[in-house]
Amino acid sequence: MVADRERRAEATRILAAAIRACEPEDAVQIMAAALEDLGAGMPSPDLLFGRIREDAAFWADCATPVEIEVFVAEGLRKISRQAFCEAARKRIFATLWESFDDASRRAFLGRVDPSGRFRGKSS
Repeated sequence: MVADRERRAEATRILAAAIRACEPEDAVQIMAAALEDLGAGMPSPDLLFGRIREDAAFWADCATPVEIEVFVAEGLRKISRQAFCEAARKRIFATLWESFDDASRRAFLGRVDPSGRFRGKSS
């Protein structure tokens, strides 16, 4: 699994370099055709039966911090606009919580009053 992820990451780097080496007009035409070919049809059976987390991990390994930020932020906004499993929201919250160091966690908890209301920044 790690070897496959490394192979895919290397192929992605090579593809990105090839795209950067193209004239912009040529790159647009090639990428548009590839997206049309790759985006057509039903989802891959692998995605339906367990590979979705592996694919997400691979994407996260290749993504820039800005890409991760904007995709995660948009995903969180989508959660607020539709029915979304509470257990899934809790898993997401726990993952975010674990990403903070102890000082940041304490500072956050210091802004939540005993009734659970969040207080804004002190002025």
